[in-house]
This record gives sequence, C-alpha cells and structure tokens, in this order.
Amino acid sequence: MTSTDIANYALAYLGESKISNIDDANSKAARTCKQFLDITIKEILRSHRWNCAIKRATLTRLTETPNHHYNYFYALPTGFLRLLELNGEPHNDSDEYFELENNKLATDADTAEIRYVHNIATTDFDPLLTKAVALSLASTIAVPLTSKIELQSQCLTLFERAIGKARQIDAIEVGTREGRPMERLLSQSRLIRSRFNSYMSLNRFFNRFPNS
Repeated sequence: MTSTDIANYALAYLGESKISNIDDANSKAARTCKQFLDITIKEILRSHRWNCAIKRATLTRLTETPNHHYNYFYALPTGFLRLLELNGEPHNDSDEYFELENNKLATDADTAEIRYVHNIATTDFDPLLTKAVALSLASTIAVPLTSKIELQSQCLTLFERAIGKARQIDAIEVGTREGRPMERLLSQSRLIRSRFNSYMSLNRFFNRFPNS
C-alpha cells in the first residue's frame, strides 16, 4: 500500500471520506494524515524487529574517533531505526561492546557488520503491519478530524489488538538464528530435549507428594 492508501485505510475507520492524495494541501484530512503518518510508522517499526523491515549493512568507519571508551566511529545507514545484531551476535548478549551516538556506532571492533530495522517504504509492509499502522494513525487523527474522543478510544483498542497479533505472527517466523546460543542448543539437541523432558516428568511426579 502507498501512503495515500494507508491514510484512506485510517480515514475509513473514522467514517471519513477518502482522499485522492496525501500530499493534497487543500484537504484537511490529507494534511492531518501526512502530519502524523511518518512518526507513526517510525514508532511502530522501532517497537519490534519486523521481518519485512530487516536489512544488513557493512558500516563505513569514520575518520572521527570517540573521545573516550571506544576506538572507532562507524556511520549508521540512512533509514536506520533499531540495531538487532553487531558482527553476527544479537546486541543484547553480544561480546561486542558499543554505543549508539548521534547517528554513529562507537565500538572497538575493527569491522562493523549489522542487521537492523530499516525505515522501509509502505509498499514493503507486511499486511498485518499495514493494518496496525492504519489503526494507530486513525487513533491519532480521530480528535483533530472528528472531535470524537470515543472514536479515538475505539481505534486505540482495535490498534492494540492488531499490533499484538502482528507481532505474534511476525515473531513465529523469526527462526532459530536470533535465539540465544543456549536456547538454540536446547532446541536443536534431541538428547538434551529428551533428558530435560525426563527430568521435568520426574519433578512433576515427586512434587505430587507433600514433604513428610
């Protein structure tokens, strides 16, 4: 969907007439949608690691260097929204120490290859993500366009359901690579799984009897 399509999706939830173009300066509905659509998209994309928005990049090292803690600065790519991996490891448990600072990545690593959430075009959105964005936009523009607080509340409730479903389906399709190393080991080893299941079965059996 285009930006205009998403705007019309949001307007439909409010019972408002369609617009012909989100860039139409003579339309109050178009102006209002355009005012809030970009920030709405960025907020939702940053809130989750959407499969459709993931990109990879090898960062360019800058001549400028950090004043403390780290040896190098790397330029973050245009459209960068959220870091997922640095040099092959999820950033939450990576051995690579780093900081994000003023659109730059500071680190001691000699190279910086990243996976990240990118500010993708609306035409590349997953359908469930599109619906969530439209509902979030609808909840944001409800009062400016209609002055009806109850409409805003209704759209917000629908958005919360839609974003929950979108994140759940998206997370199912992540695969095992982004799991923590021990989680990946447990999920891939039949022996470990069978022993773990046996242990849990014994635990449940003995827990049936109270301590004497």
